[in-house]
Amino acid sequence: MGLTVTLLIATVVVLVAILAVRITTYLGFPSLLLYLALGVVVGSSGISPEWHDADVAKDLGTLALVVILAEGGLTTRWRDVRPHLALGLALSTVAVAVSVVVMATFMIAVLGMSWQVAVVIGAVISSTDAAAVFSVLRRLGLPPKVTGALELESGLNDAPVILLVTFLSVPLSEVLPWWQIALLIGYELLAGLLIGLLIGRAGAWLMRRGALPSAGLYALMAVALLLLAYEVAAVSHASGFLSVYVAGVVLGNANLPFSARSSALPRRSPGWRRSACS
Repeated sequence: MGLTVTLLIATVVVLVAILAVRITTYLGFPSLLLYLALGVVVGSSGISPEWHDADVAKDLGTLALVVILAEGGLTTRWRDVRPHLALGLALSTVAVAVSVVVMATFMIAVLGMSWQVAVVIGAVISSTDAAAVFSVLRRLGLPPKVTGALELESGLNDAPVILLVTFLSVPLSEVLPWWQIALLIGYELLAGLLIGLLIGRAGAWLMRRGALPSAGLYALMAVALLLLAYEVAAVSHASGFLSVYVAGVVLGNANLPFSARSSALPRRSPGWRRSACS
């Protein structure tokens, strides 16, 4: 398949996905259902050839999750979720851990699975889907406590679950002791949180101080900052998913130029007017 045909198919898929949001909103059901149907049509079970590259599929899935968490962070209203921070943290950690234990115990006792496979499967199915929560939850009109807690839970729970799956998805002889896994998960979560806060605040300061000649550049800069948060955390062996979500929350709630919360234009440097007019 040549580049032209590939770009044509990708463009059509993107346009259909965008229009699907409007259609599903009008009909009142989650757009994810239409996306799943679209994936079946264009996937290996439909018009596309068989897919055998697991590494590329993993990379595409990781990029998609980064984008989902970034969008979720940018659209999270801190003043609405802050009163329910403790409940959201409990749901994304303690509640997920309890769910993993319950599911793993069932699969070991009833289905006869090994403990390693049972825990991995339990971790995979115990966390809520961030895309589903962000796209559906905010339109249901639920009480603020429920909405705020579930928003935080859906944005935060992917990080510990993915770390647990990563540490256990190795040969049994290479699995670390449980206390080492717990310490590593704690470090990666704490480091990812700090990196996200640092890059989010530094990026907000930079966007307020700098004067770019086009409003669209601020959106591109925000995307670049969020990707930077993920990559810096990944290079530091921290949780990139937690970092990008936290950075998104910081940027999304900052008073940035040309944003919905903006009350002022950016400060212009002395040479800005000359460069803009030249």
